[in-house]
Amino acid sequence: MKNYFKIFGVIVLAAIIGFSLTACDADDDADEGPPSLEGSWYNAHWTETFTFDVAAGTFTKMSDQSWGERGTFTYTATSFTTTITDITDDGSNWTPWTPPAEDPNRSPVEARDYILSGGNLILNGEWVYVKKN
Repeated sequence: MKNYFKIFGVIVLAAIIGFSLTACDADDDADEGPPSLEGSWYNAHWTETFTFDVAAGTFTKMSDQSWGERGTFTYTATSFTTTITDITDDGSNWTPWTPPAEDPNRSPVEARDYILSGGNLILNGEWVYVKKN
């Protein structure tokens, strides 16, 4: 009878452990970066919108005045780096990026620190972008 209780106890213990493991919430999105960076963010001061496609690793930055930049980006939990590949002056005709005449040494690569807080994207501790619906 003692052996029966030992075997029964081992089976119950194994069942409890098994159920505990299956009940754990696995973090399947851990390598996808911050999912809330995805989408469009608007800054009223600069009247511009940043749009991020996290899965594709691309971004578009458009002003309300129709100029814009687009390209690729990489990111961590606290910063992202954009590489501009194309620009537009009218919102529809895109051309390959070249340094502007007033700043011929400008790089197409820009690094920014960010914080996601209360539905806002805060760049470099200063510029607040609000999530667009």
